[in-house]
Amino acid sequence: MNDSMMADAEWQVRWRERIFGIAAAFVRWPTNWGMGAPILLYHRVVEPGVRTTDPFTVTLDAFANQISWLNERWKLVRMQTLAERLASGNAEGLAAVTFDDGYHCTVTRALSVLRAQGVPATVFVDTGRLNTSSSALRADDVRALSDAGMEIGSHSLTHTDLTHLDDETLRLELTHSRERLSAITGVDVVGFAYPFGRYNRRVLSAVSQSGYQYACTCRQHRTNLPGDDLYKLTRTEINVGDRPRRFAAKLEGRYAPLYRAFYAIDPSRREWLWDR
Repeated sequence: MNDSMMADAEWQVRWRERIFGIAAAFVRWPTNWGMGAPILLYHRVVEPGVRTTDPFTVTLDAFANQISWLNERWKLVRMQTLAERLASGNAEGLAAVTFDDGYHCTVTRALSVLRAQGVPATVFVDTGRLNTSSSALRADDVRALSDAGMEIGSHSLTHTDLTHLDDETLRLELTHSRERLSAITGVDVVGFAYPFGRYNRRVLSAVSQSGYQYACTCRQHRTNLPGDDLYKLTRTEINVGDRPRRFAAKLEGRYAPLYRAFYAIDPSRREWLWDR
């Protein structure tokens, strides 16, 4: 995993969350947001009371409250189910919870909340992280998550920017991670999440050719509608500062116009506005 890219991603999220948190109170809500299926993106869950500046975390009690809030408003399903329903043209009332990277807290903290509330989630794992530290999932943790009804998806082999790889390295990143996760769980792995949310046409084609049925991005300006490209699914990122009011604002679409504006002025993300 590229540590400098991760540090840059954390820095971007910190300032963007601060600015958007203020601006969201003044924007006009999108009228079509509620017509689509939201997908939530989590990374790490920490113990209650832990103080951290890491934007990619939520506390255990906040996570439990958020899952309860979601469970009252949507039918929460695994990503494979949601993708199938989007493809069939009927995903009304559905939403999904996802985790990226493969941290040990997914099994030690998040799983207990999900099981207690009867909610399935999808965990995207970069397999090069497995068994590498006390904060990373082990292979038997991945198996335990799968056995508990969670869907396991791939997040590549080494969590690198796939758009910078040559064709053969890209193929290995996609196929080796999928094969290892399938071997661990005994279940065919059909879902993928792009590391750092980075993709282009060549990566999209390679993901499809590697046997994945859908893929998740980090685009946050819209929800997912029937007929959308299943290899460009959008997700709403949940972070450390998302107290109840801001969490609800994100799920109500108040941040969507801000992300649209952000993508419009960023040449590397501008085409996301027209992606479906």
